[in-house]
Amino acid sequence: MKLKVHIIICLLVLGCSPKTTNDKVDLILPSDAIDAIKEIEQNTNEAEIVSKTLRAKGLVENISSDKIRIKGLQEIALKLYGIGDYKGYKRLSENALDEAVRTSDTSNMARALRFIGFYHKKFGNPDSTIFYFDKALNLYSKIQDTLQIGKMFTSISFVNEGLKDYVGAEDDAIEAIKELNRFPPNPTNPFNELGEAYEALAGALNGLDNSQESIRYFKKALEYYELNHKNVPLIKNNIAVGYRKLGEYDEALTIWSEALETAREQKFKETKLAIIIDNYAHGRLMVGDTRSVERDLKKALFLRTLDSDYPGEIMNRIHLADYYIYISDIESAKKQLSISIERAGEVKDYGDILTAIKKLSDIEQGQKAKFYADKYIRISDSLQEVERNFRNKYARIEFETDQVIAEK
Repeated sequence: MKLKVHIIICLLVLGCSPKTTNDKVDLILPSDAIDAIKEIEQNTNEAEIVSKTLRAKGLVENISSDKIRIKGLQEIALKLYGIGDYKGYKRLSENALDEAVRTSDTSNMARALRFIGFYHKKFGNPDSTIFYFDKALNLYSKIQDTLQIGKMFTSISFVNEGLKDYVGAEDDAIEAIKELNRFPPNPTNPFNELGEAYEALAGALNGLDNSQESIRYFKKALEYYELNHKNVPLIKNNIAVGYRKLGEYDEALTIWSEALETAREQKFKETKLAIIIDNYAHGRLMVGDTRSVERDLKKALFLRTLDSDYPGEIMNRIHLADYYIYISDIESAKKQLSISIERAGEVKDYGDILTAIKKLSDIEQGQKAKFYADKYIRISDSLQEVERNFRNKYARIEFETDQVIAEK
């Protein structure tokens, strides 16, 4: 409640006259604070992490400069995110927001709201994610921070893509590209903002079944990412998905193989390989090559659950169900699809719920098949209704989805 009150205060008090100071402030943290923050990620023992975090936080809180103190809190938050302490990340981000509100620091308020939005995105809470991203976008717009405006439009586009609002995602990505085109690509910058914006546009077009244009923009994104090798394997994975949708399986399989090789050369974390392993295995299944498919799909599923990748887990289980259907192990397929529906209901992933229900209606018999067919039509109709009137986004679908889960 305290956090939401502060958000309301910052929007009401600063909404009319945001603080846009141009003071040149040296935002370099003191060396002892920098060293303490670095030590956080060097520990795997939970007690040590808590101890090192408290020490770093204590040093940061003693910094007299408001801006540097807030920056320090956010740097600690990022370290905690990097080691998987997401609750700690959220708590420090909220501390930073409190400080930014107290000191009327609009830029850091926006940054803290963005951080909290990413916490909710990590755990599949799209409504909360959009809430915080929108607040951050509004504040960045008030201080005319064009670069951050573009980045926020990109982030919102990715969330809308996950919500299957592909038209909205396309619009947001185009706005991001318009803003970010004012900034030339910087090979030394680890964040290729234009690359991410083109990736968002490509993803939206893929959702709209415009595979040719989707592939074109994924390749455009790849041009930016190749400046510093960022995300190259994951973009290649997306290009391969586009070719799969076009039925060009040989091309897709070649690109997935290249993506895996590149990821291993770049020493990607195993959890980041899961999406490629999953899609490559499913692609082989599509051409009737079942060698190692079950093993690879289960490996990818394990990695995704380990990384709390809920949307990825849902799709992975659907792919695993496809494998079981292919080998006529219907009971195992039903189990994976039922879990997919439950997981998708938790994160409001209505598109994947439809996919899973459709597959269940195809493999069930008699009244159960009719039950799932009826549910598919009902939720599909709800989704179309929402697309016609997006202001009431997902209300009816959520009701129908809850009914499916309750009646299973």
